[in-house]
Amino acid sequence: MLLAVWTGYFAWLTFSRRSKAGQRRRTRTKSKVTHNSKAADPLGQLVGMLGPALRGERRWVVAYLASLSVRVLITVRIADLSGKNVALMSAKGWDSMFRGQAWFGLWCMAAAGCTAAMKYLEKRMAISVRRALYEKLLSRYLDGELNYYRLPLDDSASRLTTDLAQFSEELTHTFGFIVKPAIDVSYLTAALTWRLGAKSMGTLYAFILVSSKLLQRAQHLLPQSLKACAIEKSELESSLRTAHDRV
Repeated sequence: MLLAVWTGYFAWLTFSRRSKAGQRRRTRTKSKVTHNSKAADPLGQLVGMLGPALRGERRWVVAYLASLSVRVLITVRIADLSGKNVALMSAKGWDSMFRGQAWFGLWCMAAAGCTAAMKYLEKRMAISVRRALYEKLLSRYLDGELNYYRLPLDDSASRLTTDLAQFSEELTHTFGFIVKPAIDVSYLTAALTWRLGAKSMGTLYAFILVSSKLLQRAQHLLPQSLKACAIEKSELESSLRTAHDRV
């Protein structure tokens, strides 16, 4: 009954403001069309620069991906041991529980070693990315034989050292933040499907998808976003405080 009430409410909210949402989408589409469609793709240029340069460094990428995969395997194993130890403690199986705690400690040590290796490989990948970008930029802006700049580059010393190092670290960190959740979700989906069945996992993902779509629709149909409301509230509070200070 409650689900039917909420479904009816969201349906009414959707159809009542459908025209306004469509108008906003048309406005955004027109604004996007005004941009230059032939602009260069920064991500494509970056991949084109790093692809050929990192061919000899693929072993570090493979090792980094392997460490991410092993880390999720160890995490699942530790979770299984935790649940098993709790069940043994409830059943007063003390001998088995203490053996389980010993295995739990060993797996935690393996997890710590895997985390350290993951951090090391991430730093090593950042060094490889920095070297590849540095050689590419140096060959573009500086002639190796005549030692003169082909194109103007403001503050070239900082651009080719500090900024490039920070960019390489952030790029590698972002790569890990994108790949690791994908590996985690893929493995956990396979593990839960094997343990619970495909029907249960399909129901879970359907619930997540429907909930996400309904929340997105509700946010788009609001007259003002929650972020804009928070900003306006802060501005009004600041204006009120300033007015009281002047009194």
